[in-house]
Amino acid sequence: MLSPERPGSRRMRRLTTALVCAVFSRVVLVARPQPGAADILDRARSAQSAGRQEAALSLYDRALKEFRRLGDDTGAAVCLNNSSVILVANGDPAGALARAREAVRLRRALGDTHLAGRSLTNAGRALQQMGRLDEAEADYRQALAAATEARDRRDLVINALNLGVVAQARGLYGEALAHIRRAFEVIGDCSAEPWAEEQKIIAFNNRGALYERIGEFRLALADYEEILRVVGQGVASVPFRVNAATILCSLGDPNLALERLAAAEKILAAGADDRALHANLLSNVGLILHLNLRRLGDARRVLGRAYVMAQAAGDRQESMIIGNALGNLCLDLGRPHQAEKFYRRVLADLATAPVLDPAWEAHLGMARVLKGRGDRRGALRALLTAAALVEGSRLDLAAEMAPRRFLADRLGVYALLSSTLAEEGSEGAVRRGLLAAERARERLLLSRWSRHTRRAHGEARRQWHEDLIRLSDEATRTYGGAGAASWRDLEGRWEARSRVRLPETLAPSEALIEYLVAGEESRVFWLTRDAVGTLRLPEERVIERWSDEWLDDLAGMASGDRREIEHGVRLYERVVRPVLAALPPGIRALRIVPDGPLWRVPLDALPVEVSPDGTPRRLLQSHEISLLPLLSAMEAPPTGSESPLAYAFFGPAPAGAPGTVFDDGGERVLLPTLPEAQKEAAALRRLLGSRGAVFAGADSREATFRRLVTRPVGVLHLATHALANPFDIGRTGIVFSRERGADGFLSVPEILSLDLSVDLTFLSDSLAAALMESGSRAVVASLWDVQDLPARVLVEQFYDRLGRGASYAAALRGAKLALLNAGGEMARSRHWAPWILVGRGDATAERPAFAPAERILLWASLVFLLGAVFCVALRLKAAARS
Repeated sequence: MLSPERPGSRRMRRLTTALVCAVFSRVVLVARPQPGAADILDRARSAQSAGRQEAALSLYDRALKEFRRLGDDTGAAVCLNNSSVILVANGDPAGALARAREAVRLRRALGDTHLAGRSLTNAGRALQQMGRLDEAEADYRQALAAATEARDRRDLVINALNLGVVAQARGLYGEALAHIRRAFEVIGDCSAEPWAEEQKIIAFNNRGALYERIGEFRLALADYEEILRVVGQGVASVPFRVNAATILCSLGDPNLALERLAAAEKILAAGADDRALHANLLSNVGLILHLNLRRLGDARRVLGRAYVMAQAAGDRQESMIIGNALGNLCLDLGRPHQAEKFYRRVLADLATAPVLDPAWEAHLGMARVLKGRGDRRGALRALLTAAALVEGSRLDLAAEMAPRRFLADRLGVYALLSSTLAEEGSEGAVRRGLLAAERARERLLLSRWSRHTRRAHGEARRQWHEDLIRLSDEATRTYGGAGAASWRDLEGRWEARSRVRLPETLAPSEALIEYLVAGEESRVFWLTRDAVGTLRLPEERVIERWSDEWLDDLAGMASGDRREIEHGVRLYERVVRPVLAALPPGIRALRIVPDGPLWRVPLDALPVEVSPDGTPRRLLQSHEISLLPLLSAMEAPPTGSESPLAYAFFGPAPAGAPGTVFDDGGERVLLPTLPEAQKEAAALRRLLGSRGAVFAGADSREATFRRLVTRPVGVLHLATHALANPFDIGRTGIVFSRERGADGFLSVPEILSLDLSVDLTFLSDSLAAALMESGSRAVVASLWDVQDLPARVLVEQFYDRLGRGASYAAALRGAKLALLNAGGEMARSRHWAPWILVGRGDATAERPAFAPAERILLWASLVFLLGAVFCVALRLKAAARS
């Protein structure tokens, strides 16, 4: 089952796998096989139950041959099904999938849809391990339907929990909780069943992992404590005690966490001698001593014991993780030679445990060792290797929508890489550092590349995994003094997969700025037509605190007061002003790639200075600002004159219609009326011409939207309702009028599945990222809810400028300045500041031949001209008579 990446949960995953293997190995044969085959099958089951997986797999293969020779499809299906469980646990999902699919085929041919459902569950687990979440979900749903039809409540619970894991991997946390809730309901009705307790433990563990993932640590702790009440004081409770201790650390109580771990160690000492579990427990103790309490000497002794135990238990992956922890500790102790020995041991173990996560951490450690030695070239080689392995491990993460904090350590690789490249100081080195920051964004923070690369399955997927292991091996050989030619060839092939490029042509008044806010190595790069540069920034946690403090004031009632201005000036002085001071004179257009907390704040609203009367001058008063997800987005051309529609407008459902009452996971939400929406539609038509389409009220349907946006559209304006759920992207999206056969709600996952062909999307909510990834070349959106009247005024001002030929960025800046200069309540920054432009700021809307207003002016001009000519003619005639 998926759970956050921490040492305690690895043991939990092994326990969960054992439980699932036990469940699926108890398959009752519906026909009695021949004695010889049955004997082999019984021995295979016994070996599997005893944990001798390799022996069990060999026996299942022997039994399968015998069943096939006898033409016994029932027995063959059992062997295929049970062996697929072992292959999933052994990390061979492709082999498991082939066997599970064959078992499904045989069981369906026999008419046994119930047992076919169990094999579909195994197929789903294999697909999930391969990152093919859509197919895994389809198999789990079919298995759930089969269990429901057969009234097998155990299988129903298992598949409900599996669907919850898939939903969690996609960031659909509300849907995941709904699946877990359903599993709990069934377990509650079957509490006397022998299987209920083990499934209850898995359900609590999955929910605890989900709560931990979204930062609800107290709820996670409550679930782990509930597991402990179920399992009692035995050795089986130790993995959950480790989980609870790590949660206590996250809640800021490392001393209590150590007490809990000490109690767990006493339970281990009194019970079975499980060295692997003991090693995992001690590694958590050592990490707390090192990272939380800074008791380095004690941490060295505890981690040393853990390493010896993991080696004795034959747990290679745990040994590699602890080896990295020891290497990092030795660096902190000022012993780089000892640190190198541990990192080299970890990389040597890669031959027997080909897992990417410990490997990239070891190469990152080697980079720090080599950099401390002054070997910059060797450090760069290590960092480039670590970056490639990070990208591979990112693709292996089932959690495609992983929260940023789960990627923080991986971002640290790119931060150190970009800093190391830039430290040389030459223009070429700084450009390479900027490209490293771009690559981090493309391959780690944006999901499009991840989704695209996941399409490589089977042999292609195995090939790139093997290439990365070879790349790691070649880098390790260079640490020992070998040549780097083979490494350069492999690294070049991997890096060639990247599609990031730096824009080649920039306007003289334009600058590109990219932030990489990652731990202690935060950095900003800038690029103009004639110059490139970089600066070190304050560390991530400081920038995050400053951003949040300013944002709370700006979006609230403190907007424009002394405290808001002070907080804004502090953020400007430390994060933006140093960049502007380094830019050449005459730069007025800033194309910024924010990062982390900087995405949450409207940078153009930053106060630059304060006049004697206390009035702040904002950044947008001197600069035109647009945001970019990648610098490479500057290379995306607009659809331009190919658009058959200059604009498309979608309005809200009419008051009282079904679409205004939304069912949010069983909770009815009454959506407010939007009286200014029709005025926005009128402004759009008046200012951009008649060559567009307006869908309002009952005509504003999801099906219409889906059909329209796949063909070129110049401007897509969404004046609909939108819902935002910070814990569930499945309940975040756009609300349309409801129609028969559709719920009228377009969620973020559904938006991401579209292939938009839109130049500019305008909407009053924060769905910019989803729309950009789906193909909209630019998006105007708001960072927080805006009152209806100021929003309508800004819309009119924006389209007025756009219709007169202004670029997207210039039109939005002009509209925001119009509100700022209007005075009164409308000038308060909470009304105009949240609007941001993401995408090409220099692009312009396709301008129709003549807008209606322009036609009126044209005819008026002609009439005036004819009248003037007529008057002149009369005067000339009168003069001639006289």
